[in-house]
Amino acid sequence: MTIDVLRYIVLFCIAVVSFAVYRRRLSSRSNPRGLPGPPGPKPIPFLGNIHQLPPKGLWLKTFEWSAKYGDIIRLSVFGKTIIVLSSYETASELLDGRGAIYSDRPSLPLLNEYAGWNTFLLTMRYGERSILRRRMLSQFFNPSAVKNYHGLVTERARILALQTSEEPSKFQTFNRMNIGASTMMMTYGHKVTGETDNWVKDAEAAVRSLTAMGTLGSHPIDIFPILGRLPFRIWGASFVKKMENLRLGAYNLGLKPHMFTKEQVRKGNAYPSITSTLIEAQLQADGSVKDEEAIYSASGSLYLAAADTTVSSIDTFVLSMMVNPSVQKKAQQELDRLLKGQRLPTLEDRNSLPYLNAAWFPNLIFVGARWQPVGPLGFPHALTKDDEYRGMFLPAGAMVIADIWTMCHNPRDFPEPSKFDPDRYLSYRDNIPTLRADVRDPEKIIFGFGRRICLGRDLGLATLWITMATLLAVFDISIPLDSNGQPVMPDLEYVEETVNHPKPFQCDFTPRSDAMLALIREVLAGAE
Repeated sequence: MTIDVLRYIVLFCIAVVSFAVYRRRLSSRSNPRGLPGPPGPKPIPFLGNIHQLPPKGLWLKTFEWSAKYGDIIRLSVFGKTIIVLSSYETASELLDGRGAIYSDRPSLPLLNEYAGWNTFLLTMRYGERSILRRRMLSQFFNPSAVKNYHGLVTERARILALQTSEEPSKFQTFNRMNIGASTMMMTYGHKVTGETDNWVKDAEAAVRSLTAMGTLGSHPIDIFPILGRLPFRIWGASFVKKMENLRLGAYNLGLKPHMFTKEQVRKGNAYPSITSTLIEAQLQADGSVKDEEAIYSASGSLYLAAADTTVSSIDTFVLSMMVNPSVQKKAQQELDRLLKGQRLPTLEDRNSLPYLNAAWFPNLIFVGARWQPVGPLGFPHALTKDDEYRGMFLPAGAMVIADIWTMCHNPRDFPEPSKFDPDRYLSYRDNIPTLRADVRDPEKIIFGFGRRICLGRDLGLATLWITMATLLAVFDISIPLDSNGQPVMPDLEYVEETVNHPKPFQCDFTPRSDAMLALIREVLAGAE
């Protein structure tokens, strides 16, 4: 053992002890009334509950704990408090009702301070900077403005269907590329030309650099920020490389595409987009751009927030249709009655497809979220001031998690939550289904809470709906058969990352009619 390594170990031990003493003294001063904290599993000194946290499927453990301790649970890890909210009522009261102090993010020094990701909304601390960026973007994502993108997402859904008909084995690749293409076009006015498009490749590499770091906030530097002053090489060559990729990813997501778009604006040939609109609005006489960092970080946040979640949701839809053919057939029958094999679905059809729109579609979203969650615990909030709730003390600095998985498994709100059956959420009148009034609207849960609620939820829902409707109108989706005629069941285990997603799977996409594919080709040819 070298002297340098020994010195680092000694410094680490000193930091650990000092931190523990500091936290204990701070806690006694900030809770003068001596209120109890929320219940939870018993921690051990200093380590807290870290020995009880599973390496995978944490939401399953919090679901188990919620049944034992209630809808607000306290955990601790190395002196840091984690509050888990597992009912809609509690999450809404705190994250919505007390948003002024519950809208921060955990500090995440490794990602934000050392890798340059502090410009993106997903991880940015709450304050004037985050408010400015959300204000910039909100004008493009209100329900009225989202209609401007209906044509784009409809076209990409049709392109996905046509590509899938030609190479069914590459569905997941095409799905990711098409969602990336939609995001790049609306954000930067960039037209993606194919699988090798560098803009999408760079953005995907940035997302992978984030997921490669594992659970955010779990590195020793995030727990003891003083360790960030030590040379990164002490964590190994692999860690150094990951940090390099993270820094490059931040550049590729934010500044790089922004500078290209800015140059196009300067030349007068920029394709209309979110970024070009923001640049033109802030362009100064000397050629500079006011609030330029806010613009490129706001735009860069869009791919990070939207692409992975939408891709995973569509993959989940295909898996769910493979293993629930009766649900698929009923939705197709409704589509067929409307379309009559003579046209393709559009977003204007939503109100004419009550089974798909009023029950089956939202049911798929939150059944999918329960069955294999895209983001089962959401992205954590942080508490900026000491708070009291139901006679319990919640300390400033606590990480606050909205347990979406457990909320969607509440049988009071969602009867028989593990059963995939859209009809149980419906009431019928004159044979027309509507969503039952006693079933909670899942959109109030899956898109987050308070001042961190997903800005692009209306666009996300529109993209998912038209993609699902188009695939169902064009294909029968089924489990493939092996050479002996036996079904090859898909692996329903998901890859656990920042956004969970299905493992690669094979699926049979059988065209329901040649006429529908011919219609897609005709419509797309006319759009060129």
